[in-house]
Order: sequence, then structure tokens, then C-alpha cells
Amino acid sequence: MSVVAEIQELTPQEIMFAQEYTSSWDEREAALKAGYPDNQLTRARALKLTERPDVRRYILSLLSERRQENEVVVKKILQKYMQIAFVSLSDFEDSHGNPKPLNKLDPNASAAVLNFTTKFWRNKKGRLRKQYFYKLHDPLPALAQLSKFFGLDAKAAANEAATIEDTLDRIRAAKANERMERAIDTSADRLRIAR
Repeated sequence: MSVVAEIQELTPQEIMFAQEYTSSWDEREAALKAGYPDNQLTRARALKLTERPDVRRYILSLLSERRQENEVVVKKILQKYMQIAFVSLSDFEDSHGNPKPLNKLDPNASAAVLNFTTKFWRNKKGRLRKQYFYKLHDPLPALAQLSKFFGLDAKAAANEAATIEDTLDRIRAAKANERMERAIDTSADRLRIAR
């Protein structure tokens, strides 16, 4: 079923709830922002909404869209890391071994430049000369990040995040556990008052 068909099944209030829920991961807060009344049933109503298959599918489609948007950003970050990590000093020299000016550098090489300075002086004959100085980004942190991303780092691979479904289930379980702890605390308080 397409996202458009899923949206058509939901009321505007349910759509708003799903959008708010994917931002805060707090059922009650999402329900209130979506316009549901603030009372004792708010959290229960919100929990039921997250368990409905149509709402759940819409939440998953929102997360999928967000993941695709993030993939574009991740690609740009990876490209920058690769430019820093794999730059060659020969990228900064012309065919005669002289340093190139910044505007003549390949875009991949210029991305690795941290700082650029030009020094001017007159030679013995009085001619104005200039020299270019480049300070490059340290490639080791870029290589470390690339290693983590591509799973070459064993610790990072072991800690890789679960799927969206698993994440949603873990969030729900944590919220249920938190509610259970509050209920136990409330019961304990009532017992103290009763004694």
C-alpha cells in the first residue's frame, strides 16, 4: 500500500499524531500536539494508535522517508571524508613540480585544504614572486570515520543499530517498563498512606 493510500485511511488528527510521534517518540506528547484531549486516557489512546496497523505503517513510511533524506546527507559527508583521506600531494603541484594556486586545484584536492596562504617577495632581480602554502586536514580521523562506516571497525559493527521495527518495539517496551515502575511507585505510596 502506498503512503498516499495510507494517509487517506487516516484522519488529519491521526496523521498529525504520527508525525509528532516520529519527532518526539512520546505518545502522550504527540497526542496532545495532535489535538487529543488532555486527560487520563490520553496515553492509553496514544498507545492504541501506535499499535494500529494503518498508523504503524504510516509511522514506518515517515521514518523511511527520513532515512532517505539522511542518506543524501551521509553521501555528502562520506564524499568529504574520502576527499580528505585520499588526497595526494601531487594534486597540489603542476607538471613542473611547482605548487598550484588554489583556483587551479582539482575540487577533490581543494576539499582537503584546511588553510591556504600566499607569500609574496622580490627576488634578486627585483621581480615579484609568490609562493603558495597549503595546510591540509589530517587524513587519519577521516580514515577512522570511513572505517567505522564501512564496517571495518569491529566495535562499530557489533554496535550497529537494529531495524526501524526493532527500534519501535524497544521504545515501546521501555515506555511500558517506565509506566510499570510508576505504577509500582504509586502502589507503594498508597500502601504507606494506608498504614
